[in-house]
Amino acid sequence: MRVPIVMATIFSMTALPTVPSAFAGPAPTESKVSLQNVELSTAGTVAGHIVDAKGAPLSNAKLQIRTKAGSQDVTTDGKGRFSVESKVGGNCAIVIGDKAYACRLWTNGTAPPRSLTKFGVVHTKGPVVRGQYDECVDGCDDNGYGRLGGVSKGQLLGLGLLAGAVVAIVLAVENNDGS
Repeated sequence: MRVPIVMATIFSMTALPTVPSAFAGPAPTESKVSLQNVELSTAGTVAGHIVDAKGAPLSNAKLQIRTKAGSQDVTTDGKGRFSVESKVGGNCAIVIGDKAYACRLWTNGTAPPRSLTKFGVVHTKGPVVRGQYDECVDGCDDNGYGRLGGVSKGQLLGLGLLAGAVVAIVLAVENNDGS
């Protein structure tokens, strides 16, 4: 009697949480933050452009560019443009106030395919939050599951089957002990 219960438990814990997409519905999209590759020009510079959250250029903004070679204080022009100078590649941080934006600089001719030759930064004031669950108020679409609204249907199915397997194990152990 224990073998079928153990097999059902193992199956529910391993196979069912990864329910095929026919049960799970469309996969959620994720926004991943990644370090961008930027290739320096032959002169060792790269142009940048900074805008605010609405797309307006940040003119006369004070920046600090930090590379392996040290840091440079830069001010954007009237259109939010600036230039980074570096003779060597490596990680680069663009610091505006209390926020830092990162990229990886490559010397000319050494950058991976699809590297940028110039870059833009969208600077926002205040914290940037990604993927955080907030308490719902009127109009919140949580699919009727409350805090489980962010869980996919496949994950809910797997959790339900796991709970059922746990109940079955408890009942089986009680029946076995009572014999």
